[in-house]
Amino acid sequence: MQFGKTVAHLRKQKGLTQVELAEQVEVHPSLVTRWERGLVQPRRKALDRLARVLDTTVQELMSGDPDKLSASLGSIDDPELLAMFGQVHKLDERERDALKVVIGAILTRAQVAEVIHR
Repeated sequence: MQFGKTVAHLRKQKGLTQVELAEQVEVHPSLVTRWERGLVQPRRKALDRLARVLDTTVQELMSGDPDKLSASLGSIDDPELLAMFGQVHKLDERERDALKVVIGAILTRAQVAEVIHR
């Protein structure tokens, strides 16, 4: 599913009109129409708000396939960690950036340790 179709699908699932979605995302209604038609992509700030309003993640919106992301997360066998990832969309941009730095540092450390122990 393309980005615009995903937005339209999720908007309709929530029972929102384009105008209502625009109000909640704080953009002009014509912009929602342009997103759904695939004419333009939202800027990062609007994309973050859009994901929050539609109760999804930016990754799911951009992948166009919520099942694709769910499948990749399915390889994580820690329910607590999965639950935490499920809440990331509620964080603001600054908090998500901080989380990326922390996760990136931990993963880099693990990769270095793996190379050293070979």
